[in-house]
Amino acid sequence: MTDVLARMPKAELHVHLEGTIAPETLWAMAARNHVALPVGTLAELRALYAFEGFDKFLDLWLAMCGCLRRPEDYEQMTDAFLEGCAAENIRYVEAHFTPYNHERFGFGGRRALEIVSRRLQAAEAAGGPVARLITDIPSESVPESGPYTAALLEELADPVVVAIGLGGPEEGFPRRLAAPYFERARRAGYPAVAHAGETAGADHVRQAVLELGARRIQHGVRAAEHHARVPPRARGPRLLPGRAVADQPQRPALRPRRDRPAPPPDAGVRGRGRRAGALKEAPMKALLSVVAAAIAAASPGFAQTSPFFSDSLHRQLVNEISGDRAYEHDRVLTRYHRTDGSRDFFIAAEYIRGAAVEAGLEDVKLVRQKWDGHGWSCRFGEAWLVTPPEVKLAAYGEVAMSIADHSRTTHVTAELVDVGAGAAEADYAGRDVKGKVVLASGPVATVHREAVWRRGWCGCGPRRRRPRRRKPPASPPQGW
Repeated sequence: MTDVLARMPKAELHVHLEGTIAPETLWAMAARNHVALPVGTLAELRALYAFEGFDKFLDLWLAMCGCLRRPEDYEQMTDAFLEGCAAENIRYVEAHFTPYNHERFGFGGRRALEIVSRRLQAAEAAGGPVARLITDIPSESVPESGPYTAALLEELADPVVVAIGLGGPEEGFPRRLAAPYFERARRAGYPAVAHAGETAGADHVRQAVLELGARRIQHGVRAAEHHARVPPRARGPRLLPGRAVADQPQRPALRPRRDRPAPPPDAGVRGRGRRAGALKEAPMKALLSVVAAAIAAASPGFAQTSPFFSDSLHRQLVNEISGDRAYEHDRVLTRYHRTDGSRDFFIAAEYIRGAAVEAGLEDVKLVRQKWDGHGWSCRFGEAWLVTPPEVKLAAYGEVAMSIADHSRTTHVTAELVDVGAGAAEADYAGRDVKGKVVLASGPVATVHREAVWRRGWCGCGPRRRRPRRRKPPASPPQGW
């Protein structure tokens, strides 16, 4: 059964990258960097990894951050983390990382982030786990770390960084203190994640949701203590509550306190998503029931026959062909906008090469050939309707195909003009679109010709066609 669970693909949505350093690695790192640890032996250091209180966890985590002094330290930490993910078949991970602490300890927050990002992208390109980072503001230093982290995100164009987060102690540090910096990050295109409701009460969950605009609450277990204080938004499907669980023996994680009450069924905190660590909290009996049910449900498939080949051959094919595996490959590849010669094109090609090697093929090579075309890679892009209320129309980080190929770098705020399809002369009759953003539903190339080259517009957005009755919806927007 342990082997079955180990082979299952998993996602990790709550782990602190700096906190994944194993005791032996931390001991060696401290020795070569001449950093004093709060213990005198490796055995005593190992004992520090067993704790029940948040303060002890925070002390150890800060000691880990203080031992990272050289580029190779960050590389070793990141590589070891990815190896652990691969060993547990964790396919996707969102790890918290705190650049400000590395700035504070003298190495440099941006420098540390760049090293970690390079290692994560290289591993992904080689077919390893897909890893993304949440850049945390430590709550105990919000006046300094808040503006630092917000400015970093405003200047970044790193595809690995996907959100801003808030970590650190809760008692004495209201979540609302970080609101101005979360707002800056949101305007820069980053969603919000916040630790709340772990060591402080339900009011911190309310602050994180309403005042920080958090899309995910890490922990949040104490929201059940005061149901009335949990805002209605936390009862919808868009908010994902989670808890930190030890998903690897060597990873220090705050163990869930057994004396905490479980949220009642009407506590109003619901979420969608799967966490790798949740497997270790579930009773083994329940896991056995789930796996047994899955096996039972799959059994009738072996009774199917085909008029084209024997039952024996059919069973062999069923045992070899994996729809789940094909789905996983598609799930990874569709994250990349694979235009010719682009960064995503080569990342996808390298992924396919790695998948072929992993499947057992021999002498797999990626053959690069000369190409005379013009390569184009998009790093970031969003379109917002800024007239109150603000509405996000599209985001490259969420749907890569929402931006038209070979769009140019720009940052513009302009009047929006709806021209219908935007593909014919009549669509522009009586409308002045010069220097404005055009909303159109026609083919991108045609709209581009009519609006840009002929009429001097500065941008375009998707316009959804109204579907006819009793017919499937029209095709999705072509780009913006």
